[in-house]
Amino acid sequence: MRATQYMLHFVVSYIFASYASAFIQIHNGNLYEQKQIKISTFKLFSDLDEEVCAALTIWVCGATACANRRRKLGMDEFATVGALYGRKEQAGAKGLVVEEGSCLGRCKSAPCVAVEHEDYEGHVALEGMSDAEFGDQLFHNVVTEDDCDRVWECVENAIHQLAEMEDDDDDE
Repeated sequence: MRATQYMLHFVVSYIFASYASAFIQIHNGNLYEQKQIKISTFKLFSDLDEEVCAALTIWVCGATACANRRRKLGMDEFATVGALYGRKEQAGAKGLVVEEGSCLGRCKSAPCVAVEHEDYEGHVALEGMSDAEFGDQLFHNVVTEDDCDRVWECVENAIHQLAEMEDDDDDE
């Protein structure tokens, strides 16, 4: 009886990506099988600045149009808020708030997600948003896990950038 050998080859293309690709090569006798899997990298970035996180709130629209769109897609009414809260917890973003709120004003783009920073009035636009989203200062059509990943990656990137700005201010 031959032992099965496993080899992992990690390929990370973006340091702030939510997933890294990994290839598993399984050797069983003379036969090789290769599979690609995704490995979450959220836990790798638990160095999120607590003060910056505490200044941010992620608002998930819970108004009628967004709730109806989720229901039509067969989603739980709390699927979006739950998915983003899970990413926040997994990343160790202490102080960051994820809440369901009232209408965000873009019912035709439902379901929507917005981000607020306590130092700015209203919602903020983040790097990584589409042009339309950037103009509206909120994420449109957040329905899939990939959509939630994109929202979280934008938020996480903003946390890192704001922390760097604070560090630069402290150095001066």
